[in-house]
Amino acid sequence: MPDNSKVSLYDARPFFEKALHFGVQQRIIDPARVSAILDDAPKGMVQIADFFGSQYLRPDVETALARMVNLVSLYLEEKTGGDLTQAAQSLRDNSFLSHSRGGSEMLKKLFALPEDAIIGSHRSAEVKDFLEKWSRLTPSAYRKERKKRVAAQDEIAAAIWLAERAGMSEAALEDEAAELVIRSALLQRLGGSQADALPNAFQFAQLIDALRTTGIAAAAIKSANMIPADMPEQYRLIAQRIRKKIVKTDIPEILNPTTTLAALLDQFKQKYYLRSDDADDVSNFDAIVSKDWTRVTEGKSDSDSLLTLFLCLAADTAPKTSLSEKKTREIVRKIRKDGVKPALVSGYIERFAPFEMREDLVALWDDFFAEAEKYLLDDWDAKFVEVLAFLKGNCNILKTP
Repeated sequence: MPDNSKVSLYDARPFFEKALHFGVQQRIIDPARVSAILDDAPKGMVQIADFFGSQYLRPDVETALARMVNLVSLYLEEKTGGDLTQAAQSLRDNSFLSHSRGGSEMLKKLFALPEDAIIGSHRSAEVKDFLEKWSRLTPSAYRKERKKRVAAQDEIAAAIWLAERAGMSEAALEDEAAELVIRSALLQRLGGSQADALPNAFQFAQLIDALRTTGIAAAAIKSANMIPADMPEQYRLIAQRIRKKIVKTDIPEILNPTTTLAALLDQFKQKYYLRSDDADDVSNFDAIVSKDWTRVTEGKSDSDSLLTLFLCLAADTAPKTSLSEKKTREIVRKIRKDGVKPALVSGYIERFAPFEMREDLVALWDDFFAEAEKYLLDDWDAKFVEVLAFLKGNCNILKTP
């Protein structure tokens, strides 16, 4: 077989075993040091078995051996970067138990890192339970988890840095997702806000409405405008990643004229941090969100006007909150010819109505339509006597002069 076809065998041994074997082969570790390791190993096994269970139970002792080898391997591999010569020298120069303790300390430091990018102190397990799991896992699993947790820690730190620049303390952000905080801070800067805190619901609605009204210039979305110049580089990279998400997905939605402000804010409330405030904030937010709805309903909120608007929609005609008798006959005639389209009503409510009103509005329409359908589609009522009488009792029908 040609040399270029040779296959190297994969060495699946724990790193400690590989380092020890290598050290003996290369005469870095002498027989006396091997004997010292063999003397120390049972002591470590007993300590570990007692910590997680009992030294008198064979399964606990056998598991303790695996834990100890994993801890030593973890410490050696991380300390030396996987260099077998350095690892063998470490086994030669330091006690075996110190390597086991070193691995344990590394796991405790891993435990201290945040599990996810939620601001605040959150632990899904106690440190002993954490060690019980992770002392049985491999160094590669440790590196993967540490990378994830360090990234979460940096994202939290970047969020706190931006929030503090906006006048908010870390304590005020407890239990908030770091990315949502960063998103709000960056979008606030895009809008040129000089507020002394991140936005509450009303301020956020104002911000989105202003961006929709005035537009967003291409130059404004550059990182120099959205990310503070003095932001530390490791945080800047995180902010830049999130800024790109905003530019790619959110700004096109903000500028989309077919998306109502209410629908946009409903979508964004899952993606941005909004500061909690008092009841005035809620009422002010409702007012600005209702702007589109107020326009289409002409500011009317009585059931007669709303049902008139819904009737027009179901007939697939321009929505009005009042109709003349003549126009009402035209609508009924159209419905009897082309059919009624109740789905257009629910779609319109979904698009324009404030969220807290939608359920009641759909119920209002459903109750009305359940009774109205028989009048609207009654071909025997050729002169529209019955249907007009019904609609006058439920809708806003003006007498024809």
